[in-house]
Amino acid sequence: MSFIEDKLLLWRMRRGDAEALGSIYEKYRKTVVSVAVVMLGDRGAAEDVLHDVFVRFAERAPELELKTSLKGYLMTAVVNAVRSRYRQAASPTVGLDELNL
Repeated sequence: MSFIEDKLLLWRMRRGDAEALGSIYEKYRKTVVSVAVVMLGDRGAAEDVLHDVFVRFAERAPELELKTSLKGYLMTAVVNAVRSRYRQAASPTVGLDELNL
């Protein structure tokens, strides 16, 4: 039933139903944050990941084709968001004044 419910919520969301996005958020918020906390070890950073994941999800929803469950999609998005944070943290930032151009 959850897969059908998720498909219905996504369908409603695509038609401008703001409550549908809120329902998806409430349904998966704790799971998304829990996974992010385990991966990052930081509740604040996990909340940032939650925000990023749902903003990207809302932006992509109109063309999103679920091939798996919505939960699976969101979990993949969390893992990718955390990996991106680690990559960004590992990349040194160089200011323009430090470049010898």
